Amino acid sequence: MLARLALLAAAAEATFLVSSERDGKLEYKLPLVLATSHVETAAAAAAAPTLGCTTSSFSVPSWFVSNLTFDMSDSSIMFSVVNRATNYTAILGCANATVTPSTPANRYSHCDILTTDGTLTRNATADKSLLALVRVSNRTSANILLSQDWSCNDRNLTRPIKFSAAGNNTVALQCAGGTGTECTAVDGPFLIRGDLVAPVHIHPEYAEGPIGHSKAGCAAAATTPPSWALQSVYYLNQTGDNGATAISSQTLMLQVINHAIGYQAGCTGFLSDDLSSKPVSFACSGQGYDFVGKDRYRIQTQALFEPATFRFTVNQTWYCDDVDAGKPVSITASGSVVMPLNCTSVATGTAAAPGNKTTCLSVSDIIVKADKAATVVPLPPYSITDPLPTPDGCTVSSIVSPAWTLSSFEIDSSADNKTAGSSSSSSSNATADITAVGFDLQFTTGTNEFTYPVSVYQGPAVAGKPQWFQCKFGPDEEPLAPFDCSYTYNATSRQLTLAADWICNDLDRDHPIQFSGTTVTVASKRMSCATARGQTQCLSAETDSWVAPIANVTWRAADKNVLAP
Repeated sequence: MLARLALLAAAAEATFLVSSERDGKLEYKLPLVLATSHVETAAAAAAAPTLGCTTSSFSVPSWFVSNLTFDMSDSSIMFSVVNRATNYTAILGCANATVTPSTPANRYSHCDILTTDGTLTRNATADKSLLALVRVSNRTSANILLSQDWSCNDRNLTRPIKFSAAGNNTVALQCAGGTGTECTAVDGPFLIRGDLVAPVHIHPEYAEGPIGHSKAGCAAAATTPPSWALQSVYYLNQTGDNGATAISSQTLMLQVINHAIGYQAGCTGFLSDDLSSKPVSFACSGQGYDFVGKDRYRIQTQALFEPATFRFTVNQTWYCDDVDAGKPVSITASGSVVMPLNCTSVATGTAAAPGNKTTCLSVSDIIVKADKAATVVPLPPYSITDPLPTPDGCTVSSIVSPAWTLSSFEIDSSADNKTAGSSSSSSSNATADITAVGFDLQFTTGTNEFTYPVSVYQGPAVAGKPQWFQCKFGPDEEPLAPFDCSYTYNATSRQLTLAADWICNDLDRDHPIQFSGTTVTVASKRMSCATARGQTQCLSAETDSWVAPIANVTWRAADKNVLAP
């Protein structure tokens, strides 16, 4: 992507024309809406990096573009940009932005960062971190390409992480009729999603969003009014008989389907065992993965049932961006209905302990209409498909604070080696007496990606490296962390040196990253030893684990085949 941007930048520079030039300054006509000391828009407010610069840079490397105007009289275009990860803002102007059918495909106009009075002096102090290119086709659409470098020091003040991302998007233009010369973007703000190029190359995975959010009619349902269908209604009221054959219970089960989005929720209410007729409220669980995944918003359904009258009330919140992804909304509505159920009763129990069992069923769909206008609440632009922030996973941990957690350290040695599990040594050749070293290894993250440690056993010797051995993993283990490793152990100092590769694909399943690094740590945990048949085995307790940082970490693109089943 960066290579493409560089090519486009070179082509654009070769054909770059300015609107006018005066006293060495490039001048653009600055719309009144942008003539302020700060670019404060809804997009800027939504982009505030409340989650931290580093987390946002990995999860949503992207930009909001707003206040876009195109002047047909001189083919100039202006817009403001907000980096969603850092809240960096800039006003840009681009001259000679129009292309024709005969214009080469790589012909873009270069954009310059403007001052608030609409002028720019090209000098050595100009901001070079942002590259912006644009082309306007047929006065109907504008394609904008952005590339930007930035740094985040919220994790480490002395060693900031350098990021680079690039992306592009096309927005439709709406031009004034009659003698007007100005066009504006149909969508505002509009989103340009980027591919992260550094520190690692990934295409971030965005959330699918809650069911039905982009279905036509999702938002319009707020005014129609909303309605639901109740299906497969089952109600049980059973009196007890002192436990002879049954205990008293009340149960209601049914399905609630939102007509606007097709979302289906299952409602099960275990009502009062004393067969009370008081209303009971309970939550319903929806289809899909309501409690896991990356979705920021989850549809919520609450129910209220009145056993005395069979009145059922549903209250539901769902999310829509079918009209404009840049202007998503949440919609909350409620409605109630007295359910027409077909009931049958049978006697249960014995003469000494009589009981009764009443079962009620629906014979067809029961329609529930909202009894008042729905509540509509605006959400931040494009937030419905933004991923839900999570603790540091494999990729971020590998860059920010890479470390292994070691446990179950084991040393096998000849029976006359007295130092295998000791911190002192009287033998200068203690390492040579060791026949095998093993341990459990787990990559340290803030998530549960690597729930269980990997058992590492001593494999073949590494050619050309005395006392170094390949890692051999447990039966049926084909781990990603570690993916490959080798190690050496010094019995005198009890120092383990581990060189390992591990693979992360948590941020981009299609583009895994292979990391490499070295760990030097001391196995200082207390070990219990036992000797049998001339061999001594020393083992630390399973609960005695320690964290060892990984140094000299490098990374590269991994072969996708390593993830094949």
